[in-house]
Amino acid sequence: MKGKMLSIYLIGLKFFLYNIIIKHKNDTVLFVGHGNINQALIAVITQKKASDVFNIKKQPNTAVDVIDIDEDKNHKIILQNCIKHLE
Repeated sequence: MKGKMLSIYLIGLKFFLYNIIIKHKNDTVLFVGHGNINQALIAVITQKKASDVFNIKKQPNTAVDVIDIDEDKNHKIILQNCIKHLE
């Protein structure tokens, strides 16, 4: 996915993410995904441009990310690409 389609995809993902933030303001939410969706989600959370999505390091299989997301857009990546559970 490239160019304009990727930008549209990220807009949809951003809309989805912020709806989750509003709906689950004080909750812990688990997202399960893989590959490009995780890269795109991290791009949205870190406010990257569409052209930067594929510069985000790909995740190994079963990798875990922990991200603190808040409604003020003060998002923090606590843990990224962790595979310690495989050791």
